[in-house]
Amino acid sequence: MTRKTVPTLLACVLCVLVVAGAADSAARGRLSGIPEVTRTAGGHQISFTLTAPNDVTVRVLDAKGQVVRHLACGTVGVERAPKPFAPKTLSQKIMWDGNDDQGNDVSVARCRVSIAVGVRARFDKFVLWEPDCFAVLSGGAIAVGHKGRLYVVNHLGVHYATLRLFDGEGKYVRSLWPFDPALPMAPELYKTWGMEDYEGRTVPISVNHSAAYWFVVHSSCLAVNPHGVATGFVTWGGKQHWVIDDTLPVKLKTTKVPWCTHKGCIAQMSMAVGPEGDFYVA
Repeated sequence: MTRKTVPTLLACVLCVLVVAGAADSAARGRLSGIPEVTRTAGGHQISFTLTAPNDVTVRVLDAKGQVVRHLACGTVGVERAPKPFAPKTLSQKIMWDGNDDQGNDVSVARCRVSIAVGVRARFDKFVLWEPDCFAVLSGGAIAVGHKGRLYVVNHLGVHYATLRLFDGEGKYVRSLWPFDPALPMAPELYKTWGMEDYEGRTVPISVNHSAAYWFVVHSSCLAVNPHGVATGFVTWGGKQHWVIDDTLPVKLKTTKVPWCTHKGCIAQMSMAVGPEGDFYVA
């Protein structure tokens, strides 16, 4: 085998897979001719030409079709083409050193080069999306209720506050506020202020700080009596005192505190539960 036959052999082994966008129009560029892969002193050179500017992604795939190396992505044929694409030209030469994205050697004989032209990006999914997680706890309150159940107020900023119920072992039971959209009382409230989350579930929303239910349990003190009645004092806007029953459907009442006329008073309050289930405020 002579040295001159090596590029031809590698071009056959390291073949090129061309992917064209289904919605591509004639005005946008397509591949002109057949892309080539040749071996050089620095690795493998991938050459291709477009008929007009277009978005291009160049990747190396293994035998299973999995991407092992991302080589280039961006618009070809424009003045500010991203590296490693050359600017102001429709003809491109991309180098691959034979390694994967982690810098490990790859078996060239088992790989293909993918050149995707005119492929449109579309939403796939949110990474690390966890609908039941807590926001950063910047304030809130914790109280133990009947049967050792734990009531947790979690709030972040002004217009985010939740009251959630956990069992004696710390396992999440349900949200008391905002209440479950599946409950009978929910449809009327969520008719205006509801939306679907990323998994198709109905959830409450707050628009321009106008959804009062979203911060109604925004509290720094909390108490729960043996009957499952929780109460606290709102530290931001609206009616200052709230009482919520954890039975189904959830019952909520809010009232003004007659002896308190400013927010500082509310923030300094403490609460306790008496032997008969009544509440004491200091």
